[in-house]
Amino acid sequence: MDSASTHDGYGLFTFTDGDTPRTLSAHRFALLLVHGELGDGVVGEHDCDETFCVRVDHGHLEL
Repeated sequence: MDSASTHDGYGLFTFTDGDTPRTLSAHRFALLLVHGELGDGVVGEHDCDETFCVRVDHGHLEL
């Protein structure tokens, strides 16, 4: 596992899914842990306006 951030302030998280390396935004990875695989059209909304927030909860990060 590895982590970094993008130029726009969102965290990145790199992990291995089976034998396949994947990189997701950190908030999207948090949503994946809570809700399972997310479809391409699914959006995570930062209600708290903090780009590094990965707290999947009302008022923070929601689908």
